[in-house]
Formats: sequence, structure tokens, C-alpha cells
Amino acid sequence: MTKATHNGTCQCCGGTYAVNAKTGRIAKHGYRVMWNQEVGQCPGAYELPLEVDCSIAKRLLTDLHKAEAEYVALGGEDPRTAEKVHVGYWHSGREKYKRSSLLLMETRQGIKWLQEIVNNWTPSALLKRVGGAA
Repeated sequence: MTKATHNGTCQCCGGTYAVNAKTGRIAKHGYRVMWNQEVGQCPGAYELPLEVDCSIAKRLLTDLHKAEAEYVALGGEDPRTAEKVHVGYWHSGREKYKRSSLLLMETRQGIKWLQEIVNNWTPSALLKRVGGAA
């Protein structure tokens, strides 16, 4: 097993993870263990770190702008009409409205965070890793 010598920043979640010494890509992360199995993972797993590339961050930013437009078009700005935004939410109608408005707010926060990263991006050195395996 090759030991990772550097850490890098995930383009999707902003976390710092080991970078594979051979491929230069971020380690698997963002999964949960359920019923003794790994479930899901961050979309930034196995991708190039932010220090090297920002193409995933740009694509995610585009997707968030589309999601924001859809939430607004479906009434996400108005909690009384926001029910259409998140149809699958199974709690009472009032909580459904709150959840839809929350999705729009979280989307806008993500846009602000990623926009700043993309606007100010320049290649940089990976972080030297103290220990651990890839």
C-alpha cells in the first residue's frame, strides 16, 4: 500500500483529505456505514483536489444556479407556494413549506461559497501530510 504524502481540498465539500500519491486524486470520503456497508460518497471523491483544479467546483456552481432558478420558478421565495419545490417531503404541509424555503436558502449559501472559490482560484501547493495511508 502506498502512503499518501499530501492532503488536498475537496472541490465539492471543502474538506481536507489524503491525495493518492500515484493518481493525484482525493481519497474516498463522505460516505456513511449502514448495515455494514458503505452508502454514498461525496461527488468530489476520486477527483483532483482544489489546489490543482477547479473544474468540478465550476460545474457544481452551474448546477446550483440552475437549482436556484427552479426553486424560484416553483415558488420557493414564497413559503405558501413552495410546496411544489420539494414534493417528496412527507411531514405536515407547514414543515414542507419550511423545508422548501430552507433548500433555496442553502442553495444560495452554496452559490456564494463556490462563487468566491471559483473567482479567486489559482493553483497552489498541496498540504504536506504528517502521516496516514492513501
